[in-house]
Amino acid sequence: MCNTRNILLLIGILFLGSCYSTKEISIEVVQPAKVQIDKNTYNLLLVNRNYPPKKIKESRNKFIYNGITRTDKASLDSLMGIESLKYLGEMINEIGYFNIINPDTIINLQTPDYMFDLALNNSTVLQLCKKYNCDGIICLESAFAKEDIIYDYYYGDVFKEMGLFYNINYALYDKNAKRINKRYIDTLVFNYNAYYEFREKNWEYEAHAGGMIEDNSSSYFTRWTGVAAAAFNAAFDFNRHIAPWFQEENRFYFVNMRKEMLEGDRFAKLDDWSHAAEQWKKLTDHKNEQLRGFAMFNLGLACEMEGEIDAAIYWVREAYKLVPIMDVKNYMKKLEKRKQVLKTIPR
Repeated sequence: MCNTRNILLLIGILFLGSCYSTKEISIEVVQPAKVQIDKNTYNLLLVNRNYPPKKIKESRNKFIYNGITRTDKASLDSLMGIESLKYLGEMINEIGYFNIINPDTIINLQTPDYMFDLALNNSTVLQLCKKYNCDGIICLESAFAKEDIIYDYYYGDVFKEMGLFYNINYALYDKNAKRINKRYIDTLVFNYNAYYEFREKNWEYEAHAGGMIEDNSSSYFTRWTGVAAAAFNAAFDFNRHIAPWFQEENRFYFVNMRKEMLEGDRFAKLDDWSHAAEQWKKLTDHKNEQLRGFAMFNLGLACEMEGEIDAAIYWVREAYKLVPIMDVKNYMKKLEKRKQVLKTIPR
């Protein structure tokens, strides 16, 4: 009876030890810029050629354009341009591929309307680079928005929504006034009824406070948060156009009831990948091929999390020899692709 009990216990331990599960994590993976910038272009200056910020007269102009007075239209465009430049400066400095000189200071250039689509001339670029000791200029060429009603037809019913149509044009100039240009045109959609009901009742609040409107547990954009969203979208896209950026991707590792696997899992949850790797490495010479292969796979992930791509590829290749399953093969391809992408990034 005693021997039977021990045998069943042993079988249970072996069964638990051979059962594997996976734990998912996320990792930020660098992606290349859409265009290649000269590696000597590092220190950049923010320049605004859009409508300069100015005090809007208290007396309202009688001319109405798409529901907005002319003075409101000017302030709307000016606000959108300034906010977009601020967002862009913060994003660029956070990644560190370029350095924005005095990110809190934006140089405003007075530009006639008819010159918005013309590039800055060489002398202006050279003067600014010399004066502020920079390698290039990021220039907001123009920014303008308008509001209009969007009609949506669904099975014979007509629905009204409010659209904020925006057009933001960025350019980067190097010291030689070479221009890399990108224009962003898009639409943000709001709830029509809530938008106008709130706008009519809370004009002063909307103009000064902004934020989300909370009405019956639903959130709607105000005009100013719509402008901020448009400003952010354009800054985000232009940042990805000229500089490497990070994209979140999913990863996973294997876990079972082995002590070393559990300890590795514990350290991984603490984002301590070097100690997790130490635990998993203990299993790389285990007689069980599947266990050895999964430990090697986990080691590859730990190396990637530590930024050691070559070591990660080595361990995952070794893992695939022992556990030739599609998940391991796909991860090996992702690592090889990452290695190629990193070669395209100059610094």
